Amino acid sequence: MARGLLEDDHKWRICLEEAIAMQPGMACHWLLAVILLTDEVAEPHLLWDQFKAGLCNDVKHKLHHMNYYQADQEIPEDDVYDYCKGTTLRSLR
Repeated sequence: MARGLLEDDHKWRICLEEAIAMQPGMACHWLLAVILLTDEVAEPHLLWDQFKAGLCNDVKHKLHHMNYYQADQEIPEDDVYDYCKGTTLRSLR
């Protein structure tokens, strides 16, 4: 394990698990952004893949509320994840 990076990702997994259990997903995407900005993460794409459902759990409601989709229209999961990922990436700027 080069520089212990894989071990460090474990602490971030625990942190995200606890945050998602207590907060709505869009609130937690800021936490992911802070993690990515302030620490060396060995495999950030794996954190996203593991936690994207929890990080995006309230995005469907937000997209309906913003009138991107009609209330009775099903929103594709890829659109939900793309919106959430885009919001997280914009947080990194």
